[in-house]
Amino acid sequence: MTEAKNTKKLKPQENDESDKGIKDCNKSDFITNLFKLNGWKTTLLIVLVSLIVRSLIHSNKPASAYNRRKHGFLELVPETYRDDELVEWTPAPAPVSRPGEPGDLGAAVEIPAHLKEEAKRRFTEHQFDVVANELMSLNRTMPDIRYPECQHVTFPRKLPKVSIVIVYHNEAWSTLIRTMWSVVTQTPRELLKEIILVDDFSTKDYLEKPLQEYVKNYPVPIILSRTMSRVGLIQARLLGASKATGKVLVFLDAHCECIQGWMEALLAPIVESRPKLRTAHYISNYQRFIHFGVG
Repeated sequence: MTEAKNTKKLKPQENDESDKGIKDCNKSDFITNLFKLNGWKTTLLIVLVSLIVRSLIHSNKPASAYNRRKHGFLELVPETYRDDELVEWTPAPAPVSRPGEPGDLGAAVEIPAHLKEEAKRRFTEHQFDVVANELMSLNRTMPDIRYPECQHVTFPRKLPKVSIVIVYHNEAWSTLIRTMWSVVTQTPRELLKEIILVDDFSTKDYLEKPLQEYVKNYPVPIILSRTMSRVGLIQARLLGASKATGKVLVFLDAHCECIQGWMEALLAPIVESRPKLRTAHYISNYQRFIHFGVG
């Protein structure tokens, strides 16, 4: 009898749990039906509530933390740089022509007869004429291809310092080093904070110890990083960006050549409106390409 009584006492509890389960199921069914019948309305409501909550959270921030634009949206990046974030600069020295040198001023390179077979054989290494590339100076002079009116533009007296990120994978030695030298010689020294090289898991021996030793002699700081596996261009650039200390990030390919005035033209619009993305032209094999900088 005692056991029967205990059993009877447990039944109401079991019924309560069962009823609770039915209520939870009904609640779940209600939410499911709500999304089925009013999917876009429910989603819109959730988004609006999230935006309201977010604006309330940020409204408690001190006034100095964020700026507000005229249309009311929060601006996480100040519109302009502070004066102490800018430095005075002087133009890079004008390029000096070296007549007679292969590739001077972008001239075509004539392959000597005894190297033509080697040039054909090595073309598959990088899908361009490696032999002709190696005959050219690693610090050659390029022509000024700017439009005449662009050559006389006046830029702000003070500009922000830049960190230049260059990503490569099994890049030819001559193209990589020539890219770096063009950056050094054609960029105002006061504006060049550092060059960050990101090796995306190269397998060429000359891109390891020889490159480490070579960049020690550069007149600007060189930061050399290597990934532990192939990560791709974007992740490699993000890795380089994480090591940057300059106010502006500039991303370049490992096989390009900068020309006179390229950096000033890139930085001047960023100083005028910092949050915006800017582009600049540079020359490589007489074709114009576009890369970008972010303030």
